[in-house]
Order: sequence, then C-alpha cells, then structure tokens
Amino acid sequence: MKTASLYFILGILILFSGCKKEDSSDFSVSGNLIINGTPIKNATVDIDGLEQYKTTTNSEGYFIIEKVYVGAHELNTKRAYENGSFIQKSYDIELQSNLYFDSLLLPNPVLIESITLDSSSNVATISWNKSYSADFREYKLYSHSSSGLDETTGTLQHVTIDANDTSKSIQLENLSEVYFRVFVLNDYGQLGGSNIISVASINKNLIAGGGFDNSNDLNYWVLSGDIEIDNTNYHSGNGSVLLSSTIDTVNNVISGTVDRWPVTENEMSIGIDLETDRDYTISFWYRLSGFGNMMYPFNFYYYQNNQEKLNTTVYDYDWAGTWIPLSPFKVLEDTGWLYFSKTFNSDSDANAVFHITTQVDSVWVDGLEIKIVE
Repeated sequence: MKTASLYFILGILILFSGCKKEDSSDFSVSGNLIINGTPIKNATVDIDGLEQYKTTTNSEGYFIIEKVYVGAHELNTKRAYENGSFIQKSYDIELQSNLYFDSLLLPNPVLIESITLDSSSNVATISWNKSYSADFREYKLYSHSSSGLDETTGTLQHVTIDANDTSKSIQLENLSEVYFRVFVLNDYGQLGGSNIISVASINKNLIAGGGFDNSNDLNYWVLSGDIEIDNTNYHSGNGSVLLSSTIDTVNNVISGTVDRWPVTENEMSIGIDLETDRDYTISFWYRLSGFGNMMYPFNFYYYQNNQEKLNTTVYDYDWAGTWIPLSPFKVLEDTGWLYFSKTFNSDSDANAVFHITTQVDSVWVDGLEIKIVE
C-alpha cells in the first residue's frame, strides 16, 4: 500500500514538473526596430546570442522570437550595411510573460564622410557625422595598413568623449595608404562602427620650405653667414635663397699658400627624417655668379649618428671665367639656372642633419627637394 502511494506521488511530481517546463518556455519577444522613426529592415535580433533565438526584421522592422524561457535575458539588435558599417544595441529584459516592444531604438549610423589630404604636409583630416545616441560615451578612431580594420587589428589614433568632436588630423608617412574607421561606444561596448575609408599620401618633399618663396621658409633652417630670400631672382615660384660670400682679395698677400685667402663661408643646415635602407633623391636648381673658391664652390652633405654619410661638391657648370693666379679662386661668369640631382641610400633611421655650404660671391638655390625613390 505504501509503495502504491509513493508511485502516485512521484507521478504527480513528474507531471507537474513537465507542465512547468512547458509553460515556462511558451513566451515570445517581439517588436519593431526603428531609427529616427524609420523601420529598420534586415536587422538581426537574438536573445543571449543563441542561434535558436535569432531572427531578422522584415520590411516593417518587425521581429518575433518564440518559445523563450522565463527569466532574465539579453536582447541583442544589430544592423550591418554593405559599406562595412554597423549599428547595434543590447537590452536587458525580464521575461515573465510575452513581451512586445513598440519601438526599439537603434543608434544612428556614424559614417566617415570625408578624408582630406594636405599635399604639402601629408596631414590627413578625417571627418564623420555626429552620433545622437542618448547613451553615447565616446568615439574611437583607428587606422590600419589594410581594410581588415577593427578594434583588435587597428592602431588607436584618437579618443574623444565630445559627441560634437567629429574630425581629427593625422600625420601620414610618405607614400603610404592608410585605412580609417570610427567606432562609437557606450558604457557597455560598441554602439556601431563606421565604413572603412583609405587615403594615399604623396611623395612629400622632406625639406620644409625648400621652395624658398618667402622669408618664413628660412625658419626651418639654422643659418650661418649672409643668407636671405631673393624675390627678384628665382627659377620657379616666388623666390630663391641667396647665399652671399665675402672673399677678400685686396688685403691678401700672395705667399704661395692658397688656403690663406680670407673667405666668409655660408652654411645652411636642417634636420630631416630618413628611413633605414631607403633610397632617396636630392634635387634642386642653382645659379652661381662672381668670385669664388673653385675647390669648394658649392657643397651639400649630411650627418647621421655623428657620421658623415654623403658629401658632394657641385661642379656641373661651365668653368668659363678668370682664374686668380696662384690660388683656387676665379671670377665665374653667371651660370644661369642649372639642375642637379643625386640618389643616395640611408642606412639609418636616426635624424639626419643636412648642410649646404658655399664659397662663391653669389649662389642661388631654388626648388630644393629630398624625396623617396618610388
């Protein structure tokens, strides 16, 4: 008799347990996804990231997920676009009965609208539209060398908590293509990611102010001697740099030692960044006139790590002129504008200090460039 009673009680418990499980999973979560009052079609919706609780919104932005168990869950919504951007948001829900959301709001898409490049400096300015999400926390701007760009592969370039701060200027390296992407975050993670846009930098002149168009171009240089911008004599643009030397032939006593001729030498120097094992070309236009030291009329060279890497004397002009007896000096006829170019290789990425020196009455230099060999 006791055994029969025990079986009866167990049967009732099993029946009750089965009914409770069936009832607890017989709930649905449904609703409409919108942005600024517009339904979002083809958005994915899931509960707790589970495939059995995953669906897609229809053309009216409507979704429904059925047979969900009672209790606390996370409702995840996401819309991905063909341009690689996406928006998403998660909601904590408590399920005790069927849930219907008349209007679940997704954040507005944030897209990179433009990238402008300053060709004189290779500075790229990235601009994007504003996020109007109520729980906005910050923008994060990332860069990468390829389009496979997310928060794990990219380099973080900029963070701002100001929703109105929607642009950033980034210095690019010469001859590089860089991809950019903006992510929008709230306190719990990503609200969205922008499209991915790239910009290619140009082969920028590494010599700042090498056009010598105005006096400001000399601010980049360390000067020694009589050096100024000449806005009346130039090859192109609006000016050139004029290096004027003073060579005293009147008070010199010729003694057979030619090095004793008094000479005021001019020098210009500037620091430039070179890369290891990279080929560069230095080029410029120049013009010489007047009395000068023909052994070292016009030189350029540079140092890295306190070692001389390149030293070149420019002789590419007509030697016509009158020699001063027993000396290396002569009176040059005006050479007119001449072009010089030389390719060299850098074996270090240490800062290079580039120098120009002259021992000629008048030397003009214009269009001075150091560029990467493409």
